[in-house]
Amino acid sequence: MSRPFRFGIIGGRWGVNFLRTIARRPEWTATVVARARALPLPEPFHEVPVTIDWRDLVRNREELDAIIIASPPATHIEMARFFMAHGLPLLIEKPLCLDADEALRLQQQTAETGAIVWVDHTHLFHPAYRKLKALAQGEHIVRIRSKAGNHGPLRPDVVPLWDWMPHDLAMMLDLADAVPDDLLARQLAFRHEREGYAQTVEIELKFTSGISTYSRVSNLDPAKSRLLAVRTEQAVYRYDGLAMHSLTRLDPNTPESEWFTASGEVLPVPPITPLENLLEEFTTAVHAGDTANRSLDLGVRVVEGLARADRQIQKA
Repeated sequence: MSRPFRFGIIGGRWGVNFLRTIARRPEWTATVVARARALPLPEPFHEVPVTIDWRDLVRNREELDAIIIASPPATHIEMARFFMAHGLPLLIEKPLCLDADEALRLQQQTAETGAIVWVDHTHLFHPAYRKLKALAQGEHIVRIRSKAGNHGPLRPDVVPLWDWMPHDLAMMLDLADAVPDDLLARQLAFRHEREGYAQTVEIELKFTSGISTYSRVSNLDPAKSRLLAVRTEQAVYRYDGLAMHSLTRLDPNTPESEWFTASGEVLPVPPITPLENLLEEFTTAVHAGDTANRSLDLGVRVVEGLARADRQIQKA
């Protein structure tokens, strides 16, 4: 294609992250941004048009190749259906939505219409995670453990189960490549503060293959973390989504309590950002008319798992 691939973007902070990524590559461009307030975009994006009505994006439909939806999750389904009706491919920020039934209906609609809809579980596109997955799946995975959190943010519209856990659950399901036989969720802490919800929650999964997993997320932690460790019969692989050296191989006999702290062999990974990887693969799918939507299928399974966990927590 001689011209750049043209994105319309909906969303504030994460939308700006997409803008920065798009600006790094000459084959992509952002033609319009919708955000809650009509404030100018930060430099060097001040010339990109801004609207406060996301429906305005289709007024110049012929100038768009796809839409990125990076707005609050409660808005995703309405927006997705609107843009699908206008024939636009979609890249939707995680979680896909906050309702399992709505997720399934959207999945069915895409199958019936042949729409292209992807879900952004960003860490799945990190080159360190991709290398970990290739190594671990070739060695028979036994156990997976993850931890993620920070001191905040407190959001008024979504709890950490739905804000932080989608990444962890997506990685677990992607690595196991199966639907879990059992899911156990526990809420360890919860309070509603003026700024929003504070929560610590954990989820355990068990699979027919013998893989078991444990994930803990919290916005009550003293420091930010995004850690995943996978034990195979040959090694323990640790992914650190925040570190310079993001992939480490440990001795397989390393105790599980030390998976996130022990020293090991740093493994090299390609110097590409997760969002660049994501946009490369998404635009390739759009150009090819690829409607397999495996990303959407995983996004639906993530929402189903989160909804199941939420029900358990509410009943406890």
